[in-house]
Amino acid sequence: MGELNDLIPEFIEESLEHLKNIEEDIIILEKGAADNELLNRVFRVVHSIKDGSTFLGLKNIERLSKKMEDIFNRVRSNDLESTSRTFSSFLKSIDKLREMLESSEESDSFDIGTNLKELEACLVGKPAVAFAEKIKLEVEESFLMLDKYTYESLKKHGNKFYHIQFELKEGENENFSTPLEFFREIEKMGEIVERNVDMELVLRDDSFTGEGIPLNIIYSSLLDKDIVAHIFDIKEGQVKELRDVS
Repeated sequence: MGELNDLIPEFIEESLEHLKNIEEDIIILEKGAADNELLNRVFRVVHSIKDGSTFLGLKNIERLSKKMEDIFNRVRSNDLESTSRTFSSFLKSIDKLREMLESSEESDSFDIGTNLKELEACLVGKPAVAFAEKIKLEVEESFLMLDKYTYESLKKHGNKFYHIQFELKEGENENFSTPLEFFREIEKMGEIVERNVDMELVLRDDSFTGEGIPLNIIYSSLLDKDIVAHIFDIKEGQVKELRDVS
């Protein structure tokens, strides 16, 4: 997947800049400032890094940023009390993310165990087993699973869930110039809650040419199915609304 490797430098540059920008935000929050704008800004940065690393196959960066995203999502939803330990653990994890981003080719060999344990310790007093629970959605020929908390949190706000399989070809959509820019744009109107690059789609579906990136996505949005198809620039038949079958 040479085309994916070509996107890594852009992802690294953007991610490092974003991490630099939110460090001061976290320090302010650590001092006890209750600022929803700062909370949301930090969450969006971590979410963006998680999404990009998942898409590009940077497993360790994905694992650490996913754990950070899970906890910070609960903090901003008032489902988890924030403490100085929480923000201290976040700052250490940001340092580790920075190290891995600066050495992306070796990032999967980094030891992130200590960071994951410190973040998990922030859940003391909460039922950790519930946080780890996954929910199965009606997704045919897919290995996508969704964190139960994420599902229920988005559903509570009226979001719908869609399964989308499509081939992302650079330059075919006039609204974006690169795949990373495409993801930034569609997340302005919803949230990609799970995704993977599914090479078997090329074998299973004759409509996939192999010229682009075959993507398997769960997208959550307030928008109706036809509007989702429009913003993805795909046929409405490629968008399937999901229901919980757990």
